[in-house]
Amino acid sequence: MNGISAAKKLRYKLLAAALVIFAGSSFLQAQESSDLAPVRNPEWVKSSSIYQVYLRDFSVEGKFSNLENDLLRLKNLGVSCVLLLPIHPSGTAVSGELAHPFHVKDFSAVSLEYGTKDGFKSLTEQVHYNEMKIILSWVVDRASSETPLLKDHPDWFVIKSTQNLPALIRFDYASKEARNYMKDQLVFWLREYALDGFHLIGAENVPEDYLFELKRALSLVKPSCVVIGKTKSSGVQLYEDENFYTAVAGAVSGKEPASGLESILNEDARQGSSWPWPLRSIEHFDAARSSVSFGNAFAPAAVLEFCLDGVPLVNAGQEILESRQNSPVKKNAIDWVSGLRHNAETRKFYKKLISFRSKHPSLSRGQKFFMPSGNAPSVFAFAASYREDVVMAAVNFSGSSVSASVQVPDIFLSNGGKLKLRSVFEAGELVQTDGAQVNVNLPAWGYEIWHLE
Repeated sequence: MNGISAAKKLRYKLLAAALVIFAGSSFLQAQESSDLAPVRNPEWVKSSSIYQVYLRDFSVEGKFSNLENDLLRLKNLGVSCVLLLPIHPSGTAVSGELAHPFHVKDFSAVSLEYGTKDGFKSLTEQVHYNEMKIILSWVVDRASSETPLLKDHPDWFVIKSTQNLPALIRFDYASKEARNYMKDQLVFWLREYALDGFHLIGAENVPEDYLFELKRALSLVKPSCVVIGKTKSSGVQLYEDENFYTAVAGAVSGKEPASGLESILNEDARQGSSWPWPLRSIEHFDAARSSVSFGNAFAPAAVLEFCLDGVPLVNAGQEILESRQNSPVKKNAIDWVSGLRHNAETRKFYKKLISFRSKHPSLSRGQKFFMPSGNAPSVFAFAASYREDVVMAAVNFSGSSVSASVQVPDIFLSNGGKLKLRSVFEAGELVQTDGAQVNVNLPAWGYEIWHLE
């Protein structure tokens, strides 16, 4: 008889069907296993320095290409990660103003104000070519009432009446379809543009279980993806730490003694290596420029930003003492030519801070020890230790020079009892008075960092 018998054909078909069922079962088991597996947290972000960019103000033209052309300067500054504020098309602007970037009309598109999708893809490619990472800010809790989603899916939003709609409408995350839509969009952008993470604007207004769902979905696509939000929940890996800014502002104003910053050290000690990790800044898009709000105290404030636990964020222009405030509805382009010419030393200061932090893991993940200076309430001093790396830092939140008496850890002393610390900025000095007791001498609004010789 020619060919295969009918009985053999039937056996082959049954075997093939069994294999398909087995493969499908294995796939589902693998999928369930991955869904249950713990989300990997991106260790790379702990040692990074994040640079926030609002395209409208970054250059006169405000295009992707302008930032792309400036990446080498950012790399030279020491920036390891660019955080780009929202780039989606926005709803109609109020007369005399620009469209608010947080009033998103289309989550699937790029606003032509900044360029094209290809232009954005080119930017992300060049960021990676320059060995940096890129995070995109994404409005997660609301949308412009002009979004086509409202007409097609009104049940995705919390709306009492369609008459006289407000400019913004809230997503209803009780809707499974709305949840899936936003998740699918984020996953698509992560894949399509090779992003390294998202800064979720409005994360504090979204259910925590959904934030965790987003984080898991993004982690499955890219385990190194980082999620940032203004919430200390399990759904993010970096949380915007407002307590740090408040504590520093209190010390700068003199309303609180510098020793009050010890609470930040204690908070870091309690947290240990657990996630989420704090994101800290002395200025950002929604906060006043540090050159204005802190004046001459910007430098000691910046030293704390880079020397305490957490990830430092620098707002574009901060490194040249830009004073013009970012506005979501008006253009205040940074004057880079004048700023770089007149404040070159400040840029060098930030460059040295970024570089020093990247080389000393005690700052990003070490134990911190408060060093009381009771005779000088404007001084805050502490030591940091991680394995063999040991650092000491001190700042003066006063318009007068000061000499504070502190006791240093024994590790800072040689076998002969002499100090073995080297100054980083040569802006302050240590004078050993008796064994581990030293005087920290700092100028007005002064600062200094020391490390073991």
